[in-house]
Amino acid sequence: MSKATGPDRRSIFDLTPEEAEQRLQPRLEELKKELFDNGLPITYQDARCPTEDHYVQEYEDGRVHLAVLDEETREFKFVKDISNG
Repeated sequence: MSKATGPDRRSIFDLTPEEAEQRLQPRLEELKKELFDNGLPITYQDARCPTEDHYVQEYEDGRVHLAVLDEETREFKFVKDISNG
């Protein structure tokens, strides 16, 4: 059987974490631009979030904030600036 040529057609689940990141990077950059073009931050959770209600928000100008999601209003509330760590 001959080896396939051209773009890698393996499922995302069959890729190493590094391969998956490389494959997804162009789409992530598109989404990031779309958010910033609409004045919205990139919002996600990571180890800097002390609870499940906390989120990191990255802004186009480089600011990075820790915010908490208000369950009642479904709005993010600023907690602190974590731009420098």
